[in-house]
Order: sequence, then C-alpha cells, then structure tokens
Amino acid sequence: MFSQLFPETNFVTYPNGTSNAPDIKRIVDILRRVKFVDTFGSFKKYKSYYVKTGETPDIVATKLYGSSDWYWLLMVFNDMTDPFNDWPRDGLDFNDDNISYNLDVINYLPHDGSIEEPEVATILYPFLPGDILTKCDQTGNIPDTNSTYSVSSTRGPLLAIDINILDSLGPRLQEGDFFTTIIDIDGNIGPVYEVKLVRNPITTISSFETQDARQLSPFVDSDTIDTADENILDPTLGGVNLTNTLVYKYINDPTNTNYSQYVRSVKYSQANKTEQNRLIKVFPDNLKQQAYNEIAKLLSQLPSSGTTSRLSTINKANPNSLSLL
Repeated sequence: MFSQLFPETNFVTYPNGTSNAPDIKRIVDILRRVKFVDTFGSFKKYKSYYVKTGETPDIVATKLYGSSDWYWLLMVFNDMTDPFNDWPRDGLDFNDDNISYNLDVINYLPHDGSIEEPEVATILYPFLPGDILTKCDQTGNIPDTNSTYSVSSTRGPLLAIDINILDSLGPRLQEGDFFTTIIDIDGNIGPVYEVKLVRNPITTISSFETQDARQLSPFVDSDTIDTADENILDPTLGGVNLTNTLVYKYINDPTNTNYSQYVRSVKYSQANKTEQNRLIKVFPDNLKQQAYNEIAKLLSQLPSSGTTSRLSTINKANPNSLSLL
C-alpha cells in the first residue's frame, strides 16, 4: 500500500554517451517524503499506544487498524524514518550475545593497581593504534609460547583499548591477565598492565552520566559526585592519587552499584531510547483513508527546489497539516 503512494518518474542514462539515444526507464520516485507538520494542533485528539516487547509496526497496525497494510501510517504519524532505530528495539535483534564482534574492549590498570606514578598521563595512556601487545606475568616475564594482540584504537580517559581479534595471535585476553608492550628490538618492555574488564563495543563503557543525564568526568572524585564540592582530578599532574576516581572505582569493582549506576554504554543508550520510543501516537482509524488520499495527492505534486508544499486540514474538527518535503 505504501509503495503505491509514490508516483513514477523517468530515470535517464546514456550508456553509449550523451551523443547517442538515452536509455529511459520508468521507476518509482522514492525520493519524496511526507510528514505531519501539526499533530492535531492544540486539541491533540489522538490516542497513545504502548508498544510491547516484540511488537513490530505491522503487528501494531493489525491491532489498531485491522490490517498490517497500515504499518506505514504509524511510522509517518510518529515521524519515524528508520524502522530499525526509531521503532522500539528489543528481543533477539537487541541481544548483543547473538552478535559476533571483531573487537575486544579491554579496560586496564597498572598491574599493582596503583595510578599514583609521577608520569601518570604516560602510564595511563601509553597505547597507540597499531601497537602490538604481548601477554606476560606480573613481573613482565614473557612466556615462551607468546601471544600478541593488535591495538585497533584507544579510549583514553576510560582506560580502555580496542583489540583487533583478527590481527591477534593466541588465546584472547581475559580478565586477570597481564600484558605489556615490547618497545625496542632488544626485547625491552614497557610497563605491565592488568586486564580488569573485557567487553564488546556495545557493552563497554561509552561515558559516565548522572541519572539526569549530566556528563561526568571519568576522573571525578567518586565521593563528591552530585555535591557542591564535586571535584575532578587532573591525571596529568604528577603525584595525583587517582584511586578514588569514578573510572578507577568502577573498573576495580564493576558490580558495585555505587559506581555502576553512572556507567553508560551503547547498549544502555539503545535500551533507553527504546523505552522512550515505546509510547507512540495513533492516527484515528476513522480518518486513515482520508489521510491516505491526502498523502497520495501530496506525493503527486512536485514542489520547487528548497520549498515545501502543504495541504490544509484533513478534517475541520481535527486541524492537521501534511507537508511534502
């Protein structure tokens, strides 16, 4: 039904050069878009619907309009253009356990758990994309059967690096493992680090936020969050003790809700957006055919470049405007 709303247009190509006859094909012009400019004005004479887990647009359309053919009306009325991200996502397509990643995201700390060294910035952020890491023990001894790991990218203040699994050799790094870098051809190594957390790109930390969505520095003193004396420590200053910072506390104790409550990840953001998108507006069933006719009329028009064509109200009692973009 939705595709039938769009008019056809000529698609012209010159496969044999512009001096020869063109090849003209009739195609559906999908480069037009219609949207509701005003949602029933100030009257808001529409109902809401809470999308349940697993419900897709066609399922909801069948419930509300008696046919899945009207799924597109729900999308247009709620100004949804991307059915994969605008519509609430959950179920199997939202479960990261069913996704294969080529990256491991490693959160690390110096092997003794201390980040009080004078050159703390160098110690905390020693890695660059392309660096090769090697597994070792706590003292830096490298086993005869060596494993190497390629750094794909770094995450700076989050004390994390992305390990390219495909470019690495040996068993993947696990929480509790130790690793270092070989810094020259003589086999000298850099500082030793401990793997504290292993996540994937969806579940790893992307930021820290308060419950009201205020961004927090990873280096905020965890005892001062949401107080008048909230204090952010500077990791570039020599001798600064960062063991009470939020990022340090969380990495050392990720199940402690005193710290994990502030953690945000891509998965968290998707889940939060999904919850916000669950309550949708429902276009009145008795006006849907009229909306179809008006939309078809709009899409048959061709507005001038950079302008918007607009139809008047769908129903005098319910002041709506439709707009062709």
